[in-house]
Amino acid sequence: ATFLVRHANAHPDDIALLFELLQIFLHPTVVDFSFVKSFFIKAVEENMSSTNKKALLHKFFELLVDESQSEELKVHAMQLLVLPMLKSTLESEKESAGLGGQQPSASEEGVALGKEGVAN
Repeated sequence: ATFLVRHANAHPDDIALLFELLQIFLHPTVVDFSFVKSFFIKAVEENMSSTNKKALLHKFFELLVDESQSEELKVHAMQLLVLPMLKSTLESEKESAGLGGQQPSASEEGVALGKEGVAN
């Protein structure tokens, strides 16, 4: 598993490898794989580009509809990859909007809400 984590660090575009790494959590073992969980969190929260995040979601949706894959693998993918990614993305968007990002003007909000012809 250590080799695969190092490889995944060196090749962040290899989204399929992240899903392969999830396999180690499907079987009971006495080996402590908490470093892999830490890697997942760091990889998806801090180091993943938006393109790779989209690819990860597409891969996850493919996994969801694949009936040959176990439900346990799908749950691990959601817990260790998708949820941390969504959490970090939403937090960063919230920070940029609230702590220094530009707030939309009233006219921009009207356009966004479909009220472009309504007078303020």
